[in-house]
Amino acid sequence: MPLLNVGFHGEKTLILENISTQKAEVVSVKLKEAEVREAIRGLFSGSDLLEFKPFLYPVYRVELVLEDKKRVVWVDGRSGKETDLSVSSSS
Repeated sequence: MPLLNVGFHGEKTLILENISTQKAEVVSVKLKEAEVREAIRGLFSGSDLLEFKPFLYPVYRVELVLEDKKRVVWVDGRSGKETDLSVSSSS
């Protein structure tokens, strides 16, 4: 059971136990070569996809819940560090 720490200014800090990966599941790749090829051609004029090889890398989706608050973090399965999987576009 997680412990709740109350700091000097009344802020709450949640102390979590280690994350268990026993219930982890592999999510199959939903992206198809034709979809990637179409996106590449649309983004870069005159370009094409030469090779399409999906690979597996351990990334865990962790849902943290405390009372009525919730957040989701992604954890790199090799380093154990939180990772940012958001896609940003540059203008």
